[in-house]
Amino acid sequence: MDLFEELVALRRSGRKCALATIVKVNGSIPAYPSAKMLVRDDGSIAGTIGGGGVEGQGRATARQGMETEKPKYLDFSLGQGVAYEKG
Repeated sequence: MDLFEELVALRRSGRKCALATIVKVNGSIPAYPSAKMLVRDDGSIAGTIGGGGVEGQGRATARQGMETEKPKYLDFSLGQGVAYEKG
């Protein structure tokens, strides 16, 4: 599935959606720079930004962005302590 085609189709049908994108990486991550996740207004997703807590927070922030219609930049540290705390 092409995420951009899905995004356009959703918007044309009057639905809201948001696109989460990894824009910068420092070190090792479970995804890759430019990885994308489309979050639909019903909470469903297409694509991935790596899973785990980062993806969960990305999904929640995307849903908030649909309401405010404002972009947001999130910064995560995937150090060992965070991995153990968040699972």
